[in-house]
Amino acid sequence: MSGDDAVTVLCVDDDPDFLTLSETVLQRSAERFEIITETDPTAVLDRLSSNAVDCVVSDYDMPGMDGLELLEAIRADHPKLPFILFTGKGSEEVASEAIARGVTDYLQKGGGRERYALLANRIEHAFAQRRRDRELKRYETLFDVAPIGIFRTASDGTVYEVNEAMAALVGYDTPSAAIDAYNDLAQELYRSPGRRETFIDRLATEGTVTNFQYEARTKSGETRTFRMNATVLDESDTRPFEIVGYTWRVPESERE
Repeated sequence: MSGDDAVTVLCVDDDPDFLTLSETVLQRSAERFEIITETDPTAVLDRLSSNAVDCVVSDYDMPGMDGLELLEAIRADHPKLPFILFTGKGSEEVASEAIARGVTDYLQKGGGRERYALLANRIEHAFAQRRRDRELKRYETLFDVAPIGIFRTASDGTVYEVNEAMAALVGYDTPSAAIDAYNDLAQELYRSPGRRETFIDRLATEGTVTNFQYEARTKSGETRTFRMNATVLDESDTRPFEIVGYTWRVPESERE
């Protein structure tokens, strides 16, 4: 199993026989699961420091440290690590406290293989959600720090997002100030509203537009020449449709 496909699960329970059963059944439920077991909850943080773990599945009632205490300890060092409380002594009080402390999921033991199938599904879901969160964070970081102007708008002229570089290109100190300034791109940003219409028509027909040149007015009223690459983000046939792209300033020597 490749590193990208494998899901490493740390199962914590003071009953070694139950851990052996859990390891066997979970690995049968999903071949990509790699199970690590631990009977001592106080040793879990050390295990996490030496193993790349994607999800923790823990019992509640354990000597030395119960499942909620373990959850709290893990959250201090690994705030985003999925943690599923899998307990045979559940109660509404325990469930409520687990939620308050940031548990990812809560599941009671019992029910045989069907219960393990449900647990496997919860692990898969938690892993997928964490991967999506990481991808979103990477996108947000790239969006924020990119040296080129990036935007997300709509075909009706609404501005959803711009990054700092995009705001600076049109003379604004912050993205929010630029968004507030341009409520209708065709009328307020473009020197020629007809040029905006041409851009939207091409996007509607082709789906992607590259090296599209246009003149825009900045905060100070100056006219600047830009080019942009853009694509339709959704695939619906209705308008307004969503657009993402990036833009850059064009030197006078390169203008069409």
